[in-house]
Amino acid sequence: MTFLPTFALAQPVVSSIEGTIADGQELKIFGNGFGEFGGRIISWDDFEDQTIGETVHGNKSKIGAGWTTQYGYVGDAIVFDNTRAISGSNAVKIDWSKEPDSNIKAFGWSGQRPISNIYISYWRFMEGEYSQADADNHKQFYLFGSNSDFPQFMPLIQAGGWHWYTYNNVGSTRASGLGERNSEGWGWGNTNKEFQRWEWHVELNSPIDAYNGTVRGWMDGVLGFNFDDYRARSVDGTFDDFRLGHMARGMTDTAKAWFDDVYTATTPARIEICAVSIWEECGKTKVLQIPQPEKWSDNSVTVTIRDSGRFAGQGGFLYVVDSDGNVSSPYSLGPGAAPKPPTLEID
Repeated sequence: MTFLPTFALAQPVVSSIEGTIADGQELKIFGNGFGEFGGRIISWDDFEDQTIGETVHGNKSKIGAGWTTQYGYVGDAIVFDNTRAISGSNAVKIDWSKEPDSNIKAFGWSGQRPISNIYISYWRFMEGEYSQADADNHKQFYLFGSNSDFPQFMPLIQAGGWHWYTYNNVGSTRASGLGERNSEGWGWGNTNKEFQRWEWHVELNSPIDAYNGTVRGWMDGVLGFNFDDYRARSVDGTFDDFRLGHMARGMTDTAKAWFDDVYTATTPARIEICAVSIWEECGKTKVLQIPQPEKWSDNSVTVTIRDSGRFAGQGGFLYVVDSDGNVSSPYSLGPGAAPKPPTLEID
C-alpha cells in the first residue's frame, strides 16, 4: 500500500488553539498560511436531527442545500435509518432490494451551479451479492452538469469489472492515455461490508478541450486516484447535481448501502482530528470538523467541535487543510485517548 503526501511547500502552520474540545463548543485555531476558505459549503449533515423511517426527499440538511432524491423518489427504499451509523445513531439507508426492478436509487442535491471545484466526503457501508460474471454494475455517485446533464463524473465498478474506476460518461478522459483505475487495488471484495470513508476532490478542466483537470480520491485516508491530466468536461458547463448511491445494476435483489456524515463543498478547506501524527496514516480515525467560512482567515480558523466521543478526552492531533489541499503539520491536542476508529459491524 502506497501513501502519497497531499501537501505542497506552502504548508499551513498551527501555533495554538483556544477553547474546549467537547461537542458544541467552539475551538479557535491560530497559526499562519491558512489562506482563504476559498469557496462555500454546499451541504453537510450527520442526520442526527432527521426522523427515522422518513423519506429523505425534501428534508433539510444541517448546513446548505437540502436533500432530494433522483427523480424525486419518495418511497421507503431511501430513508433515514438507525441500523448503522458512524457518528451518533442515524444515517441514510438505500435499499435496492425493496424495489429490485429499479436499479437507480440516489440522494443528494440539485441546482447548485456553477461548481468547477468540489470536495466530497462521506462514510459508506455497502453490501450485496455482486457478480462479475453476470456483468453487474455499481456506481457510488454521479455528478451531473448544467449543460444537458454534462459534464459528469462518477466512481464506478464497470459492468463485468472488479476494480473501482472513475469516468466522465463521454469517453477520452486522460491525456496520458492511461486508464482511470485506482492504484491501490480497490474492488468490490475489499470495499464492502464495512464503513469506509471516501473523499474526492475534483477540479474541472479549462478550457473544455484541455486535459488539465484534477482528480483525487481517498479511501480511509489512502490516496488511490491521483490524476492531473483529467478531462471531465467536453461541453461548456459546470457541475450542478450530486447523487449519492446511484446504481446497483444486476444485484438489486440484495444491494443495500448506508451513508453517514455527508459533506460537500467547493473547496477542500477544513479541519480534521485524527489519532496519529502522520497525516497519511490517519486511516479511519479522521474526524471531520465542519469549518465556519465566515470565521476562516489566513491566521485563524474557528470550528464547532463535533463527534468528540471519538476523542475520549483531549487527545489526538489536529490538522488544517487549506483551499489548495495543503495539510498542516500535526498539532497535538495533549494527553488522553486519541480518536478511535468507528466500530465496524460485518454480517
